[in-house]
Amino acid sequence: MPALSEQKSIVFRFSRAAKGAIAVVEYAGAARGEFADLSSAMRFASEEAARRGLKVDMRFDASLAMIRAAG
Repeated sequence: MPALSEQKSIVFRFSRAAKGAIAVVEYAGAARGEFADLSSAMRFASEEAARRGLKVDMRFDASLAMIRAAG
């Protein structure tokens, strides 16, 4: 992973959590959370990246990728 000063984006992985929640984990492990819906989870990732002055890179597991593609 590049040094923080060289980092241009922050990568978040989205997956299903218990009871249908959406889990969001930063690849570096510094930020994480569980959310009731996908839009709240995506907002969290976007705001966390903006707070650090970085672009957000969202990656979805297979089940969420289908939801995301559907709109």
